[in-house]
Amino acid sequence: MMARRSVWAAVGVLLVVAIGLGIWLGLYPPWSKGAHGVAIGALLPLTGSGATYGQNAQRGIDLALGSLRAAGGTQAQTLRVIYEDSQMNPQVGISGAHKLIDVDGVPAIIGEMASTVTLAVAPVCEKSRVVLMSPASSNPQLTNAGDYIFRDCLSDVYEGGVMATMAKQKLGFQRVAILYINNDYGVGLRDVFSTEFKRLGGAIVDVEAFEQDATDFRTQLSKIAAQRPDAVFLLGYKEMIQVLVQSVELGLHFQFLSTVMFDDPEILKQAGSAAEGVVFTTWAYEPAGGYAPASTFKAQYLAKYGSEPGIFSAEAYDAMILIGNAIEDGAGTGSQIRDALYRVSGYQGASGIITIDKNGDTTKPLMLKVVRNGQFQFLQ
Repeated sequence: MMARRSVWAAVGVLLVVAIGLGIWLGLYPPWSKGAHGVAIGALLPLTGSGATYGQNAQRGIDLALGSLRAAGGTQAQTLRVIYEDSQMNPQVGISGAHKLIDVDGVPAIIGEMASTVTLAVAPVCEKSRVVLMSPASSNPQLTNAGDYIFRDCLSDVYEGGVMATMAKQKLGFQRVAILYINNDYGVGLRDVFSTEFKRLGGAIVDVEAFEQDATDFRTQLSKIAAQRPDAVFLLGYKEMIQVLVQSVELGLHFQFLSTVMFDDPEILKQAGSAAEGVVFTTWAYEPAGGYAPASTFKAQYLAKYGSEPGIFSAEAYDAMILIGNAIEDGAGTGSQIRDALYRVSGYQGASGIITIDKNGDTTKPLMLKVVRNGQFQFLQ
């Protein structure tokens, strides 16, 4: 009897090992595909300093899930999303990724928003052969982060370079200061913008940093004011609201420049008139440009949530649609979803026309917006 039990125990162990090896090799889908359908993960900052971005992305993902199901696909009817809160913290993000991969068995994860967290999570996903698709992380290091690492936003190499060119040649600024958040996102854009702006003949007259979640920027603003710049390139998250407010309180009427992170209705709501005149780059097409997918997305978003979407709602929507389409076409493992994403070319998404290159990076047009009369408008 004991010998028989030992034999069955050994068989059980071998079966578990074989299944685990099969999942690891991508021979068949993990536990996330079963009686309850296919599950993918979403690692987003749902609380903390990046909650606005994470919640906007969650709304976009949920809207995309509804669109996939409405399209009538077989897999889409049971497709579901398991959310984990990263709190925009690298260590929390790593724990969340392990939970999604090791416990939930997802073949793909949408996230993270912050480059610092995405870079921390990328090795976990790469080792596990799980796709990681970021709707917002722009740090250049992600280009070489792995074969399973993707983004449907633009790299800082592109965005920072375009803003430097626009600042020098289109807007005519000669002397620019940089005020940036001291993390991978801020440092990456600081370096790209600075290098390109100086190459074009401009001068960087001051560079000041602040930490994530900082609330007092008066010292940095005063130092910048002493250099009398033509403009200030501002890089941050929700901290940008207080930067603008405190600048006005100090009587410093800088011409602020920023990035797509500024393309968030919540900033306009909280900063009020202090945001007037800010110029920033943005990735998305808009209904004003006659681009139907963006018009349709915005109408659906407004109907469901009663508010205008931020850019990251559109980016997350597209990430979900691209992964969902891959699953609908038969992809069940991380390797199969990865291969499907590498074939994306000219896809007309809510955030623009998406093509994914050999490094998992996305190319799409970039434009300038300005805050006028309390609204985001195109800068002609």
